Amino acid sequence: MFSTQSWLEALLKKMFFRRAIRLCPGYQGDFWEGRVLSNGIFYAVPTFQQQYRVFVEDNGFEGIMSAEAFGITVTLFSLYELADFSEQDDDIKAFHALYGYARGHSEAEKILAAID
Repeated sequence: MFSTQSWLEALLKKMFFRRAIRLCPGYQGDFWEGRVLSNGIFYAVPTFQQQYRVFVEDNGFEGIMSAEAFGITVTLFSLYELADFSEQDDDIKAFHALYGYARGHSEAEKILAAID
């Protein structure tokens, strides 16, 4: 029997991997490092490359992002998908909290254009 946390962790990993493949042509996997903000919100950052070429088919965004910006973008897409599926207030709040953090990031323009 799996605990809720291990089940959720496995689901998020699958969501991250699937989203990274969709956003980064040629992406084949990576080790992701979790980061936790002072408000308790997390995001993950890939550690294999320093930069990632990103293409968002849905809105036409194309650009090169740092690993951190790519990780925030992948995490935002994944949290949005999770919140949309679960309709849980905590998931919705997590998305909005990370979105707020992304707005102040040095690559905010790219991150926000990608998720628009």
